[in-house]
Amino acid sequence: MAHVLLRHRDVPDINKLEVYKKNGGFDAFKKAVTKMQPAEVTDVVKNSNLRGRGGAASRLA
Repeated sequence: MAHVLLRHRDVPDINKLEVYKKNGGFDAFKKAVTKMQPAEVTDVVKNSNLRGRGGAASRLA
């Protein structure tokens, strides 16, 4: 099974900013800020079906 959330868990020193960046850290953020329009970012988030952890979304289902 592929780990998405913790896919870098085995990278030594991933908690260090330099190592994190070398392994793709902040790439999506840079793309969102420099290459996408705000509406595009909103669409990506909506289409991802992300849900918060507070429990409010469970009442909408």
